[in-house]
Amino acid sequence: MTTHNSTVGARGIGDSYYPEYGNGGYQVVTYDIQVGYDPESRVLDGTTMITATALHELTEFSLDFALDASAVQVDGRPAEFRNDGNKVVVTLPVPVPAGAEFMATVAYAGVPAEVELAGRNPWITTPTGAVVVGMPEVSTTWFPSNDHPRNKAVYRIAITVPEGLSAISNGHLVAKTSHGGYVTWKWYEPSPMATYLTLIAIGRFEVDSGLTPSGRPYTIAIAEGTDPEYALARKDVVRTAEVVEWMEERFGPYPFDSIGAVVPDGDIIYAPEPQTRPVYGKLMWSSGASNILTVVHENAHQWFGNSVSLNQWRDIWLSESFARYAEWLWDEDHGGKSAQAVFDELYAGHPADDPWWTFLVGEPGAGHIFEDPLYGRGAMALQALRNRVGDPVFRQILIEWTTAHRFGTVAIEDFVDHASAVAGDNLSEFFGTWLFTGSKPEPGAVNGTEPR
Repeated sequence: MTTHNSTVGARGIGDSYYPEYGNGGYQVVTYDIQVGYDPESRVLDGTTMITATALHELTEFSLDFALDASAVQVDGRPAEFRNDGNKVVVTLPVPVPAGAEFMATVAYAGVPAEVELAGRNPWITTPTGAVVVGMPEVSTTWFPSNDHPRNKAVYRIAITVPEGLSAISNGHLVAKTSHGGYVTWKWYEPSPMATYLTLIAIGRFEVDSGLTPSGRPYTIAIAEGTDPEYALARKDVVRTAEVVEWMEERFGPYPFDSIGAVVPDGDIIYAPEPQTRPVYGKLMWSSGASNILTVVHENAHQWFGNSVSLNQWRDIWLSESFARYAEWLWDEDHGGKSAQAVFDELYAGHPADDPWWTFLVGEPGAGHIFEDPLYGRGAMALQALRNRVGDPVFRQILIEWTTAHRFGTVAIEDFVDHASAVAGDNLSEFFGTWLFTGSKPEPGAVNGTEPR
């Protein structure tokens, strides 16, 4: 872990898996992002204004950013800076005392499609534009930030594109203005949001916005085209309101002000969960069948991962495993297999000597936070918990969890403490078995009959 002295913000925020991510010297309050994108040249130019609070006295701080900054101002004064790998390091013209608010403005331009982050690039050029998909590094391709889930902020995002193209982002569309052959789309996400959940999707879309029957604003953008995948995707994503309303019964009130979906053009297989507006690659429907479970999974993230966010990336069980378990619950409530049946199949299908069991769900390791056992075995831990405490208490655990930690950041240990308190049962050993033991749990840990 990178440390800091009294005047230099730590180069990393303190993540045990990704020690270079973020900055430990300040907390961003708001981002005001203004970018323009030219699909022909693939050049992005922009200005990002960051309002932040110093966590201790600062004379220097860094921003996560893979493009080169061309100018930086702090509180209206030019500031010295250097582009240092995937960081922009800024020397403050005047020291900022602990607890004080300051504003940094960064101007930049570059080709995000040429950026490589950990062997891949989340900025994907599509036939008519571009879309950002992937995690944990996403925002660094298009705006400077304190890039870690622990630093959540409010966002204003303005995207200028040539006429004929749409530019979709998070939250509410507050304005759309035309000028000289270009259109600027202005979006506002008022709820705190982690950097990796920001969205930019540019292309030729059919955009449908309005209110759900319950009065919730929605925006669904599906790429224009005759490919059959788009029609299949539309049938599933238009059920987003239905999915969200079902989840409110299971997980508590929906945490944000709007819902939606984006299906970009191009051969994209990913389905990430940007806040309020999941993205679904059209190849998710290449089999020709419905894929409603993907819609369920990504919207479950709005509760688990987006609203209740990770303190560190090692806490990914609190996000991905919960979203996978939501798929099991949806099937159970909609005429499919019960969650217990899925559990039983996985338990029987992986013998004790299968490496699947050696994977530590609670400590997956850097570079392994999206491995298959995290999803399946991680969801099994939740079904085992349900077996142990019973349905009413299990539902109470989930609803009170999402309510108590709404817009916050949490660690696995927080959930262990929470579940134990609600259940009136010390569950430390139980979770140790399921999350931190590299062997197949004994039958007593499966059906909830192990000693308490």
